[in-house]
Amino acid sequence: MTFNIPPQKLANIAGFSIPKDRPSDEELFGEFYDPELKK
Repeated sequence: MTFNIPPQKLANIAGFSIPKDRPSDEELFGEFYDPELKK
């Protein structure tokens, strides 16, 4: 299962902003993290 929404966009939809020192995408999404989304 993968998400085609960038983390920043996802955060905006959720109603909060991601700080500059936010955890990495892999840390945030764990098993849902897909390196292909960074391309």
